[in-house]
Amino acid sequence: MSVPKKIAVERARENLAKGRALSPASIEGLQLLADLTLRDHHDYACAKSILETALRLDPKNALSNHYYSQLLSGMGEFDRAFQYSDTALAYATADTRATVLNNLGRPHYMAGHYDWVLTKYYDSDPNAALAHFYRSLAYGGTGLFAKALDEAKAYRESDRARDAGGIGMIALAFANAGQQDTARAVLSELLQRDARGEHVVEYRIAAVYAALGDRDEAFRWLDKEIVDTDGLGSWLVWLNYDPVWKDLRKDARWKGIQTRAGW
Repeated sequence: MSVPKKIAVERARENLAKGRALSPASIEGLQLLADLTLRDHHDYACAKSILETALRLDPKNALSNHYYSQLLSGMGEFDRAFQYSDTALAYATADTRATVLNNLGRPHYMAGHYDWVLTKYYDSDPNAALAHFYRSLAYGGTGLFAKALDEAKAYRESDRARDAGGIGMIALAFANAGQQDTARAVLSELLQRDARGEHVVEYRIAAVYAALGDRDEAFRWLDKEIVDTDGLGSWLVWLNYDPVWKDLRKDARWKGIQTRAGW
């Protein structure tokens, strides 16, 4: 039986408290504590300190290195971040290795390593859908919107699950390519999902509205993402470096978004 997200998070907090009382030095407990610290308080410095504690206890823990790498990237420490992702890969099991590889596209994109995303990400990660996803964003970052749209269409063909974040990326590609009516039609699927109470990625919806020139809606959806954050996996980790916000950063309201997101 599925559990509503709010209830699931509350149960996670309760069980984490019980587990840490029994084993304060549990690596898994520290990882979850860092995640909930971001989810509940948007406190990046505290989450970073918690993960550093986990790494001191077990420097070879692949997931701790991975989470720390992602957090460092969000803080703009990209060179150090990639050192930790390399360490994560060196000690990862097959499942953890897949997780690390799948997530390498995002920090390289945020760091402006577009050539890496376009030429190396697919080779490092067998997940073709994610490769198309980040290739589309990378082409968009360089202003090659026609190529970004081609990659978005290729992603759509390989995404049978109709991932909410992916649909947002597709709508963004259409908007940037000047096909605003199509972008709004694609976006409508996400708005209908949201109206039904289903999962959507507010951050990516906000990005579409920004590309459509509707700043009010972009800020409204960013506010929703701040309320419904996803811990270490939240897109808000990348708020300061994502090129999609290049124009919104000039808006007087941007500082308020940064503050509410914990930056």
